[in-house]
Amino acid sequence: MLKSDLIFMTKTGLEQLEEVIDSRQTNNYRNKKIPKVAPLPYEQYIGTYKSKRSQDPDWTNIIKPTLEHEKL
Repeated sequence: MLKSDLIFMTKTGLEQLEEVIDSRQTNNYRNKKIPKVAPLPYEQYIGTYKSKRSQDPDWTNIIKPTLEHEKL
């Protein structure tokens, strides 16, 4: 998209794009050992990313539903 000479975007779309770029730059330079107090602003537009490697199928399929059922 950014390689084109012309792009068409609304004002709100441009503001969201600037917010996403600024948030990603902030995330790149923060200390990763300290947990985030509040979610970064871009997460409301994009969401959080979980890699397939970090997801344990046993946890999502067996353990998590069992724990949720016990809470009810």
